[in-house]
Amino acid sequence: MAELNVVATISAKEGTAESVGAALKKLAEACKGNNDAKLTGLVDIVKQLLRDGFNPIVFCRYIPTADYVGAELAKQFPKVGVRSVSGKVP
Repeated sequence: MAELNVVATISAKEGTAESVGAALKKLAEACKGNNDAKLTGLVDIVKQLLRDGFNPIVFCRYIPTADYVGAELAKQFPKVGVRSVSGKVP
């Protein structure tokens, strides 16, 4: 996994809610995919479970996390039917 070097400095005086939000969004985007250590670990576990003949179910506490994890797992396992299921109405 590539090393991620991100530094963000926001002064309380200089930073508006929008600039702080934008900086946090940029940091979050930088941690997605291959830079997401938890996702990388999950992919390894799911690979092993699939190899062993299981059909794993992954639970997430938050709907946006479930959607993100579902989308990323679908990219990693294109031949497996990956779905994100929640109480969110389309």
